[in-house]
Amino acid sequence: MRTLTLTFLGALLLGPGVALAQTCDCSGADQIKGQSLMTALLGNTVCVPNGGDWFWQEQHRSSLQLWDYKKGSNPADPSEQVGTWSAGGTGANTLVTHSYSGGSTFSYKVCRVGSSSSYGFCPAAGGATIMATIKPGISGCP
Repeated sequence: MRTLTLTFLGALLLGPGVALAQTCDCSGADQIKGQSLMTALLGNTVCVPNGGDWFWQEQHRSSLQLWDYKKGSNPADPSEQVGTWSAGGTGANTLVTHSYSGGSTFSYKVCRVGSSSSYGFCPAAGGATIMATIKPGISGCP
């Protein structure tokens, strides 16, 4: 498990090993739109894999708090709040926004990949899709 606090931007900069697609297309029926995006994320953990490790594990807690799981309750690398999150908009303009404590803010369209449990987080400003799973509950990734 990685012990660094990493954001989606960090995922884009690391390159090989991180599950990324080259293009981003959340148009059509696969995009999670409207209130459904809030429902999909609230109280759940988004997991971005990196080979056998979990590159990124962020919990979308109530009160719109965004937490990095790290190693959970391990005193050497405990979970911590890294910012806030929100979801809003309508139709194709539905976005989730992560506002990190350091001042960076990133917005994404979220789309389901077929009938799988995989989701593409497509940067609203353009760029590569970040592939992830949404794990029910507030915990670490499997």
